Amino acid sequence: MYIEVLNESNLKSPNDSQLKRFIILNFHGIYNFEIEGLKLNEKLRELKNWYTSESTDWMERLLPYIYNNYFLVAQYKNGVQSLEVYDLEKMELETDARLVENIVNQYNNYETFSVSRLQLCFTQVNIVNLFQMENGLQIASKKFNEIERIYLLEFIDGDDRLLIIGEGLKEGNDLEKELKFIVWDLYDTGKYELTELDDFLITNVENIHTRLARTSGNIIQIDNYGNVSSILKEVKKGLEKKDKKKKAEKEELNKAACPNINLKKDIGKKPNGKPDENHTIYYDKNINFKPIVNDREPWVLGNCERNSYCLYQNKLETETESLQLIVGRSTVQVWHQIQDSRKNKDDLPNKGEPFLEYIWTNRIPINQEREKTRLRVEAFNYESNEGSQIIDFYLKVYWYERNDNKAFKKNEHEIVIDEDKEIDEIEFKKKKINDSVKVKRKEKVIKRQDIIEKFHAVRHACKTLEHLNKRYKCKYLADNYGKIHKYEEMVTYIEHIIRIFAKYEPENFRLLDVRHNLMKSLILGDCDRLIKFILFGDKEGASENDIAYNELRHIPCNRIWPGKKFLKDDDLDFGEKKDYTLIDNEKIKPENNMELAIYHCKGRELKDTIVVAYFLEYYSRNATDNAGWMCTVSKAIPLLFKYNYGSFFVIILFSFREFV
Repeated sequence: MYIEVLNESNLKSPNDSQLKRFIILNFHGIYNFEIEGLKLNEKLRELKNWYTSESTDWMERLLPYIYNNYFLVAQYKNGVQSLEVYDLEKMELETDARLVENIVNQYNNYETFSVSRLQLCFTQVNIVNLFQMENGLQIASKKFNEIERIYLLEFIDGDDRLLIIGEGLKEGNDLEKELKFIVWDLYDTGKYELTELDDFLITNVENIHTRLARTSGNIIQIDNYGNVSSILKEVKKGLEKKDKKKKAEKEELNKAACPNINLKKDIGKKPNGKPDENHTIYYDKNINFKPIVNDREPWVLGNCERNSYCLYQNKLETETESLQLIVGRSTVQVWHQIQDSRKNKDDLPNKGEPFLEYIWTNRIPINQEREKTRLRVEAFNYESNEGSQIIDFYLKVYWYERNDNKAFKKNEHEIVIDEDKEIDEIEFKKKKINDSVKVKRKEKVIKRQDIIEKFHAVRHACKTLEHLNKRYKCKYLADNYGKIHKYEEMVTYIEHIIRIFAKYEPENFRLLDVRHNLMKSLILGDCDRLIKFILFGDKEGASENDIAYNELRHIPCNRIWPGKKFLKDDDLDFGEKKDYTLIDNEKIKPENNMELAIYHCKGRELKDTIVVAYFLEYYSRNATDNAGWMCTVSKAIPLLFKYNYGSFFVIILFSFREFV
């Protein structure tokens, strides 16, 4: 942008700021405007006068609030900081956010921000605050003690990670400062780590503003000779280097098991003591392993092939601790048991009985699940414990699903016959998977890190509850009370995994929900009690008590993560819910969790729609602080009336004390 004005010596008065020519250069071209009467110079001089300190340049103050086509306005009033983000391209307000807590008292020139496809990131000295662009709701806030001030930040790796550039004390030197680079893994582990760049050219922190710049979603650096290079490329190189190292370690582990471990193969036993040819058990020949679980897929009717692996067994005097991995038809599970003959059962975890540690499901559609499409083990490798409670293992499973081919004009039975025939041809090497027409092969690798990293375990547990409920609703367990009891017990174990994580790590649960939409799975899983806990916590009479921000576990949203779909093929038509059109033939397709909860409860009596009331109360109660909490409710109200719930729920909604 270039502005040509009258020479200062020719101005008749200090207020004379006539603009003769206004020139803009951007990627669309060069534009030349002649404007009269626009007092732009006067406004710029006013802005410059606001910051007359020798240490503060007014442009230095302005630039951190510009990011691509966005302009940020930060306001402070009555001890509360609010943020307004304007889209300069559309010339409209994009989002309005408010910080939940103002921890920092001194902001002078210590702020910057970044915008991703769905989120806004704003800094306060060494604190990073994350917001939803859609509704301005705060998602997370983290303080980085390794740095004293943040200069720049940028979303990387498909917006899954955040690169933070700031200054901090040099390690081992309390006087000298240096630039530090932090990569925050927002949604996979929630952890962050300091990283080093091989080709970082800036050595003097004082030159940061003249040598470091952000442009068009990139961060560039300029050396003493004017050479320009991308910092993001260097960071990506570093991340790729680490990923390659991890991949090489996986491949090395996959080539062969540790040579000093020989797996013994055995046949399992049925509850009556007879051999179970469908259950194969693998364990170290040096231990006398006895399976702690036999069959943990009660929704499967009839026999199915299973493979179990002993991950750990330790006998110390009277105590025996065991970990068993079992691969079933559609799930991979890890069970844990601690027994001690000297202790009372009430003093042992789960009273000495096996309890679920981890579960993953392939989420195959209901109409495709059968023996031919079961999980198959391609590889299982592991190495010695070396004192760890669980061995470092590598499990690779695969299965077959229907190809997305709309050309099929046969009935379901004929399609299944053709698919099974093609699966047999592939398995017996008569046909290559790349030549298959009717089915496709899918794979999954599970390793030790998935079990000990709770981010993974909780995400997989939520998806499993959805997977199980779809089978329960299809009456897989009809009139089989023994299997129903085992099914309910299984659900309790899975919910416990989620509840513990949500209780003690609410912010990390909130981040997981934002990225992977855990709440959608819980709605489809009919987990009403668990949903109530996530929304309101353990407090009785939650509607009468305010929930602190750091205890909130769910944020509403309408926008879907780029590249993802809100609904899968069988999310709306499992069980008795195959007719999802209204009388007027208007097809309904929920687009957010509030609409999905209403749709999922359609046709039920009011007493069985309590989950809808939970969401309405939760959103409306928090809306007193930010109207963004109602972003999904406002879209879903018409759906309440379509399903004849409007007269009841809308009256309740507007009777909440927040609307009085």
